[in-house]
Amino acid sequence: MQSIGRWKVNAWRVPVALRGATAQWVTVKPGDLVVADDDGAIVVPRDVVGKVLAEAERLTRTEVEIRKELTAGLTLDQALARYGHV
Repeated sequence: MQSIGRWKVNAWRVPVALRGATAQWVTVKPGDLVVADDDGAIVVPRDVVGKVLAEAERLTRTEVEIRKELTAGLTLDQALARYGHV
């Protein structure tokens, strides 16, 4: 069944509130970054997107280094002692 004709746009570029998993409601505002996959979604507020992306890139570089060292023989205990939980 087609949905055309049964809905209409009544606003755009306005905040929306959606049910959340860790909070009852999550507000998504215009300009926020929404990242989703099969496991769920996360909303990153516009004013911290740069900081969050920089930290994600730093963590990814650390994970790449850990994988290299594990392949070269570093044990998991040694990796945890050196890098902590990533």
